[in-house]
Amino acid sequence: MFHYLESYLFLAKLDLEIKKKIIRNKIKNLIYYNFSNYNYINIKNVRQWCKTNRIKFYIADDIKLAIKLKTDGIYLTRQYKTKKKLFLVKKQFTILGSAHNQMEYCLKKSQGCKRIFLSPIFKTNKYSINKVLGLVKFNLISLDWNIKTVALGGVNKKNFKFAKLTKNNSIGFQSLINEI
Repeated sequence: MFHYLESYLFLAKLDLEIKKKIIRNKIKNLIYYNFSNYNYINIKNVRQWCKTNRIKFYIADDIKLAIKLKTDGIYLTRQYKTKKKLFLVKKQFTILGSAHNQMEYCLKKSQGCKRIFLSPIFKTNKYSINKVLGLVKFNLISLDWNIKTVALGGVNKKNFKFAKLTKNNSIGFQSLINEI
């Protein structure tokens, strides 16, 4: 299903069934974002499993933990507002960011993000139909961006084929893994 797309799975908990789906669908990027319970041992086990299966592993908003676990990078949510650029020792450390508009894009660009997740592309429980970008608006907003974009938000089995119509070749999702 994701063979030709670069896919990013947002995950708070990793169990055996999810592991099988990740391997079967060849998902190569995992973003751990469990804000309510950062259990170091659990995250370390997820990191080790990702390393064993050649899956890139990112932590949301916790730079110290990301460096300590030697992750592949960090994912900066829209709540991460520090304006200074993140300079990290490791050359292969990738900084990903999340934006909902042009102003947030400029902030993420100044933070040194290599990829920016633009959301929401489809309707979600969190965002009403009035806040949804849609395909046309997504493509127009990201048209002049010189940083690679990733479509994020509300991607499910029904609208997955429409997500492929964006001008990029990357997609981020959370609930789609439960549907496949």
